[in-house]
Amino acid sequence: MAIRRFMICNSARVKRVLVVIKHDGIGGVERGVSDLLDAFGSEHVTCDVVTLSGPSSEAPGLLAGRGATVLRSWAGRGPLRRLSQLRQLRALTRKTAYDAVLAFGPSPNALVSLLAAPGVVTVITEVGNPFIPRRRVWNAAMMWAYRRADVLVVGTEELAELMRARKLGPSRIAVITSALGPGVLLAAPSPSRPPVIISVGRLVPSKRVADLVAAFSALAARFPEWSLTIVGDGAERAKLEAQVQQIGLRERVVFTGFVTDPWRMMAHASIFVLTSAHEGFPRVLIEAMASGCALVSSDCQFGPRAVLRNGERGRLYPVGDVTLLAAHLEGLMRNAESRHALSARAHAAVGEFQTSNVARRWLTLVTALADRRR
Repeated sequence: MAIRRFMICNSARVKRVLVVIKHDGIGGVERGVSDLLDAFGSEHVTCDVVTLSGPSSEAPGLLAGRGATVLRSWAGRGPLRRLSQLRQLRALTRKTAYDAVLAFGPSPNALVSLLAAPGVVTVITEVGNPFIPRRRVWNAAMMWAYRRADVLVVGTEELAELMRARKLGPSRIAVITSALGPGVLLAAPSPSRPPVIISVGRLVPSKRVADLVAAFSALAARFPEWSLTIVGDGAERAKLEAQVQQIGLRERVVFTGFVTDPWRMMAHASIFVLTSAHEGFPRVLIEAMASGCALVSSDCQFGPRAVLRNGERGRLYPVGDVTLLAAHLEGLMRNAESRHALSARAHAAVGEFQTSNVARRWLTLVTALADRRR
């Protein structure tokens, strides 16, 4: 059953917006932007899309059919390239009368914050974690730029409080969570689901998928009927495949590559696992909730603890603690009723994240800001 889409009251005050995103991929950010564009379109808001680079993989991006404009530059990488893209953005906003420009991700956020387009509301969205120690200089530069935006949207109240306490970003910070798209299928939890553990996400170091492989390896001999499915692609894939080969589990660990609708695979799994070192707001967790999986997640900043209500809707473990991750998995693999009870509690909370609720908050925010500018 697909999640129902509800109408939003726009009162025709917002006519046209420009959406800026880093690239056209098929990850959680791109899925969220695609759904938001659909919701705005249903309210007769014209949405133009700009990307800072082409598709991030050979797979077709979710925005490919929306006429996205790629801001290309011959200035190479670094500041000169971004300066060229900033000039192109300014030219776009002078050519077309936009009510607002919405940015998703650090680089788009910085450019839109520096846009300085008269009469245009600038809304930036922090989709990650701005407090990663190894990115301290980069993040400081981003926060300097962010202050010039009209409003910063974050996914959790915890992140908003930290930003306010440290006086980072613009004076106005709004909390809007990720949403389930209207195409996401609701699948009922069941204790008789196939014995499959699934992970969905980019295969990059920050996702720490190797932790899941290690935990599964520790349990594989005792649970020979269970398998692991890893959905996604990225720079770490070859390394992860080598890890699986080395521990002799090639027949029980499946790598699918990129999948545009991962919830269809989650609906045929029993346990979903998120192992990230950091997140902004993990949309994939709420997709797993809707798909009826029992949830296990790292307790990283930011998002998992809020989505899982401090462990009420799923198991949490400290980032990198493979021993506790394996213990959580073992308890759920061993007890079908425990899996079902946990997945049922999460599934019952899906309504909090319906597209209609989230899109309404976005449009209300943009409309209020646009009204102030008039």
